Amino acid sequence: MDRIGEDMEALSGITGRFAGSEGERAMLHAVRKRLPDGWLVRSEGFVSHVRPDRVTAVHVALLVGIGIVGVWWPGWASLFALLITLSLIGEATGQFSILRRVLLKSASYNLVARDARPAPKGAVVIASPLDVSRWQRQRRSGLRLADRAWQAMFWAAMGVTLFMVVRAIGEPLGPATLDVYLTALGILVVTALFRSISLRRDKVGTNAAGGAAVLLELMERFGAEPVNGVEVWIAFTGCAHTFQGGITQFLELHRDSLSDPVLVVALDEPERSPLHAVTREGPVFSQAHRATGPALVERLRWAGIDLSEVRLYGATDARAAMVRGYRSLALSGGDGPPSADAARRAADLVEVLVRWFAADVAEVDSDRSRLQGVAQALEEMRAEAKQRRSFRRLSQFSRSSRSGARESDPSPSSGEVDEVSDESPSSRPGESQGASEAPDPLELQPSDPSGSEGAPPTAQGSRAQD
Repeated sequence: MDRIGEDMEALSGITGRFAGSEGERAMLHAVRKRLPDGWLVRSEGFVSHVRPDRVTAVHVALLVGIGIVGVWWPGWASLFALLITLSLIGEATGQFSILRRVLLKSASYNLVARDARPAPKGAVVIASPLDVSRWQRQRRSGLRLADRAWQAMFWAAMGVTLFMVVRAIGEPLGPATLDVYLTALGILVVTALFRSISLRRDKVGTNAAGGAAVLLELMERFGAEPVNGVEVWIAFTGCAHTFQGGITQFLELHRDSLSDPVLVVALDEPERSPLHAVTREGPVFSQAHRATGPALVERLRWAGIDLSEVRLYGATDARAAMVRGYRSLALSGGDGPPSADAARRAADLVEVLVRWFAADVAEVDSDRSRLQGVAQALEEMRAEAKQRRSFRRLSQFSRSSRSGARESDPSPSSGEVDEVSDESPSSRPGESQGASEAPDPLELQPSDPSGSEGAPPTAQGSRAQD
């Protein structure tokens, strides 16, 4: 029997591996005993929420209660409904949480191994859960009603909140709108009950442990033939099925230690065939991973490996990394029975992806000097374009300011214009010319050569005749 088969047989016997439990810690210690030499290994503790089913039940119960109270007191009820709906949006996207801040947390641990390299050009994080889910979700075959129930609950909650806000601003609920309101409340309750009874509760708390076996196999391979140029991190994460608490804590703790660019590869039951590449995931909204992971999957297709891409109605460690801005990809198993052969094929694919990523990072680093001129030219072009846009905005603002000033400056009335024209000598051409020719009585006149000053011309002519 090969290493993967031995690891799966040894680790699958550990039961009760629920998040934050003694079984999860027993799994951590069992994995640590099987780690190969040559890696920097340590356990990292954290606290996290471990019961997502209770968090969902609290959201639904509060919304139903607030919805009933909102029929009589819509004002305060609408405010609380908006708060609960905002908390649901945060839970659906994985961005934040409101209601979980007041709920209890439990202790859990990550087991982290690092293949340290001098002056790495990037980093690869390969993660797999230590825990198992208390409630086993539906596989991707069939109708996937349990997976889509979260969407129905979310949109029903949005409808209840919308009707309460409409009622709070003074719009009465007529018979038709009241029926729709009660229908939204009913959908919210029915979908929550359907999800609770359609998911099978795991009482044993174990699985085939193919993810942990694949990580142990990759550590053996990378130890024998190291990956040049990038650091490889192996993370056995706790609370991976409950809000991805382990990978979240790992990324926050090692934010400054991970050399950019970082690729996070998450494994979700890779021992089941066929293996899928999860490029979109999320219980309500379809959140797409950054292009690095799907581009590597496309290169696998170039090599003749038809790895199908799926949209997962759930969340893996890859989505938690994507929400925090990291490049990520999830590899999830299908509906087939667990086997060591399927886990070995998954290990082969992950190894190829990691080495391709390392080669791409090394090639980009070698071409960096040649690309500096292109980068500088692009920056100059962006600066010029920004300057032109700023100049256009300034010109438009100045023109609009001048036109606004002309419109706001009142022009003189017709009476004022007539009064000014009467007083102005230049306003009437005929009068202004005569006024300029008439002598000013206070102005000295030039002397007449005949000796008579100031006499009219006729008098001067009569004296000349005499």
